[in-house]
This record gives sequence, C-alpha cells and structure tokens, in this order.
Amino acid sequence: MNNISYIANDTGLATVVNDVARQYYLRPFSGEKKDLYSGPIARHAHGILHVVRAACYIPHLDQLWEYTPRNHEQIINLLEFDSYQEFLGLVQVAMLLHDSARKNEGIDYWDAESAVNFVKYIEQHEHLSLSEKNAVIFQKAMEFKDNKQEYISWLKKLGFNEEEQDLLLYILYLIHDADCIDVIRARSKFMIEYLEIIKYAQYNNVVDIQDYTKALTVKAQELIFMMHDYAYEGASNLVCASKVYSQREATEYFRENQELIKRDYEYDRNLWIRLTGIFDSFVIC
Repeated sequence: MNNISYIANDTGLATVVNDVARQYYLRPFSGEKKDLYSGPIARHAHGILHVVRAACYIPHLDQLWEYTPRNHEQIINLLEFDSYQEFLGLVQVAMLLHDSARKNEGIDYWDAESAVNFVKYIEQHEHLSLSEKNAVIFQKAMEFKDNKQEYISWLKKLGFNEEEQDLLLYILYLIHDADCIDVIRARSKFMIEYLEIIKYAQYNNVVDIQDYTKALTVKAQELIFMMHDYAYEGASNLVCASKVYSQREATEYFRENQELIKRDYEYDRNLWIRLTGIFDSFVIC
C-alpha cells in the first residue's frame, strides 16, 4: 500500500530536507559536529546544498520530458499512486537521500547504501508508506542511476514487461539528470550530452528539448553561482544574471565572499522553501 501524499507538497518536502540535513549532510563524513548549524561547512561538494538543488531540478526536468510521448497517467497507474505529484515528490525525496551514505567527496562507491537509506527513511516515518515492490523500484533506480542496463535487469526480475520497464526507466532518468546538472558546481566544463533528456532529443532530433535543456542548465549555473557553491576557483565565463564573469573576476569574488555567503544557505532551516522559490521564479520553458 502507498501513502505518500505527505510529500506531494512543499511543506512535506521542507520537513524531509531538515530531517536529512540533520541526520546526514550537516555532519562530517567521520566524527560529529557539536553545533550542526554553525562553523565550517562539513560537506562542501556533496552536502545539503547539492541534494536540495538536485531535488529542485526534478519538476523542471519533468516539464522537458512533456515534449516526449511519455504518459504520466500510465506511470501513476503502474505504481498505483493517487497523483502524479506524489510520484514527483517521491523522486525528490530520492534525490534528497542519494548522497546520504557517502564516506568522502571523491568517487561515489555508496549508491547502494544511499538507496537503502531512502527505504529506511520511508519505513521510519509513519506518515509515509510504500508497497514493497515500489520501494524496490525506487531503491534500484537510485542504486543504478549510472547503470541503466542493471536497472532494467532488476525490473525484469520484478516481473515488468518491456513497456513497463520503459515507463519505470523514467525514474532513473530524472535522478541521473538532476544529479548530473548539479555537477556544474564542481567542474569547469559541463558535458550536457551525458543527460538522458539530451540523448533522447538528439536521437529524435527534437530541437526544442535541446534548447530548453540548455536553458535549464544555465539557470542551474546561476543558482549555484548565487549560492557561492562552486567547488573550484576561477570558474571562467560564468553566465549569471545576464553578465559574463571573467576568470579573474570570478576568482577574486569567490575568494572574498564564498564561505560567508555559502554558510547563509547551508544553515538555513527554511532552505527548501527559499531555494524552490528562487529557482521556480526562473522561466525555463
């Protein structure tokens, strides 16, 4: 039985954000922190700011897929959800937990453990419930977000036919692309062709999707820049607020302001409402 209406709105998701922040992302990878809401940031690249932004991207990515034949009604009927918003809310919760089991900032060897944390979170909160099969569907989409074929193998084991597998792959696509878009924070060059939505658009020659996706990544870049959450110095030619920052300007600006401004977001107990309000105000498509 599914009971996830609680996360079908911003109030419920804001509570999840604060839960996972306190339980995972405001804490150092090893050891404890006396005051979670002050002092040096514990996880610079894979902390609460990253996962909240990635969750913010989900509805916007979903809008891009509306230009494809994907059928919302078929998805919620297959999963037996009451509304499509419940589906999107659950994907957003998955994003909020997708780095929860990390042990360091390097290569992520803990996708499977983070996926288990997602299931545990659902099980530990009495106002949330998922059928056992749906829990596995989302858990494996998180675990294999970078390995589509392995996810398909699991869907086959669960008894889904090819048409149903294609529908459920959408969960993996959303998780994969939201995570990839936010990699802009840590690398000087973003490879948009890695996004599943772009692969679809290029294969089917859908120019509008390509253009809108590029616009979404620019808005994500603006949000990251505004939050001072770039993990490298000298981010050259940043397109933010209709201004192109040179490498020298960006480097000097970040050296002076990065930690102070970033902490203002990191320790905001209303982070979800704050960021969704900012990002949803951007016109993407």
